[in-house]
Amino acid sequence: MKHLSKILFLCWVLLISSLKTIAQNYPVQCTPIVTPPYSLSWTDYATSTEKFKVYLLLKDLEKPSVEVTVRIRLKGLGVVLENIPDFISTKPIVLQPGIPQILSGAQLSDNFSADNLVAQGISIEDLYQGTNLPAGFYQWEVTAYLPDQRQVSNTGVTLMTVFRAQPPTITYPANNAILPNTGFQSINFTWVSNSYYSVNTAQGTLYRLRLYEIPEEDEDTDPNVVVNAGILPVFMTEVLATNYLYSSSDPVLTPGKRYALQVQAMDVNGYDQFENNGFSQVVAFTYGTQGQLATQRCLRPQQVSLEPVGDVGVVVSWTNPNTEVLDYTLSYRKTTDDQWIEKQTSESSYTLLQLPASSYEFKVLARCSYVNKSSYSEPQGYIIAPEPIDSTIQISPPSNNIDDDTDYTSETYTVSDSNPSQQYPPAVYQAETPSKNESSILDTGISIEIDWSVLPDSIKASKIPIHGLSLSPNQKSDSLDVKQLKNILKSQKIDCASYLAGYTCGQHDAPSVPSGDIIQVKTGDEIAINSIAFEVVDLDGSGNGKGIVKVPMFNGDA
Repeated sequence: MKHLSKILFLCWVLLISSLKTIAQNYPVQCTPIVTPPYSLSWTDYATSTEKFKVYLLLKDLEKPSVEVTVRIRLKGLGVVLENIPDFISTKPIVLQPGIPQILSGAQLSDNFSADNLVAQGISIEDLYQGTNLPAGFYQWEVTAYLPDQRQVSNTGVTLMTVFRAQPPTITYPANNAILPNTGFQSINFTWVSNSYYSVNTAQGTLYRLRLYEIPEEDEDTDPNVVVNAGILPVFMTEVLATNYLYSSSDPVLTPGKRYALQVQAMDVNGYDQFENNGFSQVVAFTYGTQGQLATQRCLRPQQVSLEPVGDVGVVVSWTNPNTEVLDYTLSYRKTTDDQWIEKQTSESSYTLLQLPASSYEFKVLARCSYVNKSSYSEPQGYIIAPEPIDSTIQISPPSNNIDDDTDYTSETYTVSDSNPSQQYPPAVYQAETPSKNESSILDTGISIEIDWSVLPDSIKASKIPIHGLSLSPNQKSDSLDVKQLKNILKSQKIDCASYLAGYTCGQHDAPSVPSGDIIQVKTGDEIAINSIAFEVVDLDGSGNGKGIVKVPMFNGDA
């Protein structure tokens, strides 16, 4: 019981203290007044005679008059604007007992002077250059002071809410809809206002409707691209309502044509600030042919890509721009064929395997309903390369001594194009030492490369690349024998400079300067001197280098 009494006594003391605080009486009553529609522009309050006012009343009737100065403070989330602490106006306000005074922002010019303000969270200079206050909740506070800095009034408070209004949302037509065509043009474009938090909305919002025509060649172009391209709309109007009935008195819409629609919201008084400058989303629709039922336009698949699967397969994948789709049709063909092969799938990819070597085209369409499907995507090209063919033959060296005039026609190998319309990888032919009488590096292993991509219709090219060599037109044939190859290679041999020198242990003759053309060599080249050959393994850039010598008595080992 004692504890209860103490608690009750404490509550009573606190209540009396609070009542004393609330009942603190000042001789002057001060009340700020902010009139909607609210603005985010600081200069609107500084220059207007209506938007911001201060009400002052000298309640003490015993005093003949009082000279006061008011100080203003605006507080928001992270933002404070107020008069400097020792601010005294150069134009004092004289109050008479019982006679109220109402002063506007324009009359309180000293208070709104940039020199008499301090700020937190925002630049005063920016405010006076047109920067708006951040959207949000604000509290205005005004207090009156005597010339000796003593507070002579209560601190008057009023609240203000200023938000950037959201742009409207178009509700009809739906994006990518096909609108019915009854033969009589009548479309009720509708949208909703999203300015729920703005007091200014009640003062009136103006809506500007724009209608654009989408070019036929840009059938699947994002309508935002058309709207933002800077082209003029085919129709524009302004209304205060949240709908517009597009009728036969407006420009005639072309059946089957695609259009883009956008609505912009604006405050009729110029105070409200809208996100995205008040622009709604862009909606595309197709004006249907006469008698066509309303439906959602089915967009064709986008971002079609092709990825290999092994050597003879491909994965075709794409993205779906539609909200709903039943399935897709993948069509493909060889580029030489007229007929397309179709595959159905409900997934956004399809894998094709065991495709014959050829070049192909792929395209995809979407089916959004049983009666509504998209156009095909742009065809994408892809090549399945042929498998490498084994085209290596061996020309074995003769077992007996044979001179250069030996006929090698029995060793003839035919070079032919089995499929003139098909391109093949290069074929490589390997030969080994056609004659023991030759002592040239060209006889120690010959690689002959024939590029089939330049041999259409059974070897009709004027030149056949053979490991850096070329056959002249009178040398080409449907068959090449060893002797012919040997003669071709001999004609391409390089005349090497040479010299003779004697060697003894630790001494050797001074080398003579070789005559003839200087041949540039590189790492990996082989140089032969009679029966000795060495491979260049290192060059220092100044003409010196190192090589590995192949000694015949060591069976060619270095």
